[in-house]
Amino acid sequence: AGYEALLTLVENNIQLNYYQMGRSYFYAERYAEAIEAFNQYTSATLLTEIPPQLYIYLGQSFRALGNFDAARIAFRTVTEQFPTHELFGEALLESGRTYFLEGDIPRAIERYLFIAETYQYLPNTSAEAFWRAAYLHNTHDNPQESWTIFLRLADLFPNSEQARSGLSLAANNAVLAGHTVSAETLYARLATISAGVGQAEAYFNLGRLLQAKEDINGAINAYNQAISASPDSYYGARAYDLIHGYAPFAPPANTVWAFDDATQVAEAENWLRQRFGITQTGALWPLASDLENEPRLVRGRELWSVGAFDEARIEFNDIITEYADNPLASYQLAIYTRIIGAYRPSISAASNLVIASQTPTRDVPAYIARLRYPAYYADEIRRISADYNLDPLLMLSLIRHESLFDTYATAAAGEKGLTQVVPPTAQYIADELAWPNYQHSELFRPYAGIEFGAFYLVEQLNRFNGLPHIALSGYNAGPGRAIAWRETAGDDMDLFVSAITFDSTRAYVQLIYTNYSLYRHLYGTE
Repeated sequence: AGYEALLTLVENNIQLNYYQMGRSYFYAERYAEAIEAFNQYTSATLLTEIPPQLYIYLGQSFRALGNFDAARIAFRTVTEQFPTHELFGEALLESGRTYFLEGDIPRAIERYLFIAETYQYLPNTSAEAFWRAAYLHNTHDNPQESWTIFLRLADLFPNSEQARSGLSLAANNAVLAGHTVSAETLYARLATISAGVGQAEAYFNLGRLLQAKEDINGAINAYNQAISASPDSYYGARAYDLIHGYAPFAPPANTVWAFDDATQVAEAENWLRQRFGITQTGALWPLASDLENEPRLVRGRELWSVGAFDEARIEFNDIITEYADNPLASYQLAIYTRIIGAYRPSISAASNLVIASQTPTRDVPAYIARLRYPAYYADEIRRISADYNLDPLLMLSLIRHESLFDTYATAAAGEKGLTQVVPPTAQYIADELAWPNYQHSELFRPYAGIEFGAFYLVEQLNRFNGLPHIALSGYNAGPGRAIAWRETAGDDMDLFVSAITFDSTRAYVQLIYTNYSLYRHLYGTE
């Protein structure tokens, strides 16, 4: 559109700035015209007034046309004439990239290493240059040199994203190449410069390697480190299950659906008092008067009572977010919204409470943990799961991720209901079930949403030999993609998850696995 506008201006003899013309040509990929416009600008402008960005555009334009020597001259102009400008580092990296795009990989690596060593006072530029040199070594049959450079990158710039990305790439490639000793070194180093989920992933992968060579004590130590780093993440859940000998999605011997709430509420509230220094006497769960009369809660309650659920959730979410750092208010809001049936806000408030406690979900009182991982619609889920010979905890885990138990949930592609079935799939299921007078809005009814999701999940389980991780990837991304990922990685869950090429689907399987691990902990008995 910008290019078309430029042509209109030119055709009408409007006087234009050649630099702006060059930019328009550049972004329209009209590189010859861009070069001509930039040259016109530089010939009529004082050298001190030429913006360095022009030379970046000029170099990229020459490079796109295959004139690599001219491109390097343009980038060198930036480094020679603007040594303190913020584009100095970008021009350096562009010179290395020019050798790469020219196909001269050894010169590209040499250039990147020169930049990395010479300009360490520019940490972002140096780290990126190290990463690119190591990556090129790795992709051109020199993995050992690649791993050495990635380790040096981690030593020099341990807080950089390039260091974490590089070590992760190197470790994964070492595993694929069968260099397990190198992989152990790389994962161990990655763990030391990472935090949270990234650290948990590194320790988990290290544990897998140690377990494979029967270093059980070393594996257990690595798994415990993963749990400590991020207990409520996928890698924390996987590490916990491996320590306790649970196969992926292994159901418990029995499930418990009824609890002594009075006793457990008392235990939870005693814990709240101790954990947060709460001095209030009597029951803690009833709404405090300031919360009960808070205008947003009043509006939300009234909107909810007349079925304006979307508008009510906006009010509830606003006040829950405001009180996220107030544990007592979060506890009261979680229980209040649960009582009126606003399950999604209730789970959000309970999550805020657990996060504020800085305690893993497994270690908070069971009553609070089940506010975060509830079993709403349990009777329908159990009945339908029994009809389909399906693990009810798997259905709970899927529903929690898909909709947070909001039976009126709707997504951008038209997904509706507890299990978020898209319209074409829902129509197919309705036909298979001979559902009378099916309308897509029926998925807002809990029994329909649960049954349609159960039908489709069981279809995927039957297709993939009862393996939930593959079935879930098919549920989310379609069976065709699940088949392709299975052909790449086989049936092992951790290998399969790493082979999923869609970030959203990989996260989908991981999150439902995490849900399942916690549901088994909270509702299962062994």
